[in-house]
Amino acid sequence: MMGSSLLPEIENTAQVPLVGNAKVVLSDIIIKDVQVNSSSVMIGESGIFIVVSGATVDLSMKWKYTVSSWLIPIGISDHGTASIKR
Repeated sequence: MMGSSLLPEIENTAQVPLVGNAKVVLSDIIIKDVQVNSSSVMIGESGIFIVVSGATVDLSMKWKYTVSSWLIPIGISDHGTASIKR
């Protein structure tokens, strides 16, 4: 078990055919808990590899997206919160 951790904002833009540009932002990403059943570390030629199995996570975040298109002169957007326990 660990204390809460705040991750940096994640932003990505993608070109969606027939729709236009979609921009997605995930913010205020807080990892509340991580449980790991087993893990191992391997050193390879291209770096260090961490292998984890049986992991669960409890996190929350805010999300938003905007879509802009030359076909539709107005932007489409939405936002909300998400909570994940898996």
